[in-house]
Amino acid sequence: MGVPQISNRSGQQARSWSRRGLLAALGAAPATAALAGCGSSADASASAGGTGTGASSSARGATTKKATIAVTPAAGTKKAGFTSPVEVTVTDGTLASVQVTGNDGSTLAGTLDSARTKWTSVRNPCSGTKYTVTAKAEGAAEASVTTFTTRSPGATFAGCFTPEADSTSGVGMPVSVNFTHAVTDRAAVQKAITVTAEPAVEVVGHRYSATRLDFRPRTYWAPGTKYTVTANAEGAAEASVTTFTTRSPGATFAGCFTPEADSTSGVGMPVSVNFTHAVTDRAAVQKAITVTAEPAVEVVGHRFSATRLDFRPRTCWAPGTKITLSLRLKDVEGADGVFGIQHKDVGFTSAASRSARSTSPRRR
Repeated sequence: MGVPQISNRSGQQARSWSRRGLLAALGAAPATAALAGCGSSADASASAGGTGTGASSSARGATTKKATIAVTPAAGTKKAGFTSPVEVTVTDGTLASVQVTGNDGSTLAGTLDSARTKWTSVRNPCSGTKYTVTAKAEGAAEASVTTFTTRSPGATFAGCFTPEADSTSGVGMPVSVNFTHAVTDRAAVQKAITVTAEPAVEVVGHRYSATRLDFRPRTYWAPGTKYTVTANAEGAAEASVTTFTTRSPGATFAGCFTPEADSTSGVGMPVSVNFTHAVTDRAAVQKAITVTAEPAVEVVGHRFSATRLDFRPRTCWAPGTKITLSLRLKDVEGADGVFGIQHKDVGFTSAASRSARSTSPRRR
């Protein structure tokens, strides 16, 4: 009986130890699970840390994002307008330098805004010119280089002025600008022409018509005054600067001619001379003006009025004809007490084909 009891106790003890072993095993399992949980947390933390590092890299990438430069007119434009300034802008950065250069050697100066993110040219680009824009952002390794070309105007005009450049004129003679085409935007044109005097005097512009603008002081120029005419019309590559000097009072006249010197005109366009004073001795004045052509052709003078004289061949100029206008009006008395002041030669060329149109306005 004892043996079975011992055996039972042993079995109970074994079963008791088995339960303790089980409990021990069960007690160890949470620890293992806890360790596994820590391991997973650590891995998650590591993963989170990896994600955090990536976010920091992205943040750094965002702060060092490459600057982007844009130019107006857009890069590669072939027929850009020339009545608005050139603009260069940058995003995600600031501008370090901007240079705009024309294929004619001219440059456009400009200014930066306070944030240094926008550059604007101080004047408009010239017509018919290819420009290269070189812009560099702060910290950039290389500059951005783009090009655009402005279109050529469909129609043009010019201002013929008197007195003649570097001449001496009367103290009462105005600076007179006669336009080759009627002007409708008078304010823009008058703003582009300035007359200054030395010694200084207030010079006032007087509009006589859509084709004529005069400048004069309120009374007379002082004897010996040196005055300067500066014409800086929209689209011009550079300003045209002309100076005159006054002499003792006297009456003079000059011939304002079209086409413009060194220009190309239509084969049917005459050489037209408009006088600044009505001419009474027409024979003397016409004798002082000659027009020759190469290849040679007979050129005939046509008197339209006391202030206009035209020269043309009997039909048309041959395509590519080189035309020379010789003015020998200096000291020629065109009217009683009114003397000419010009002694100069100017040249023109007729268009290369009969179908080509003149860039100068057609006169009726």
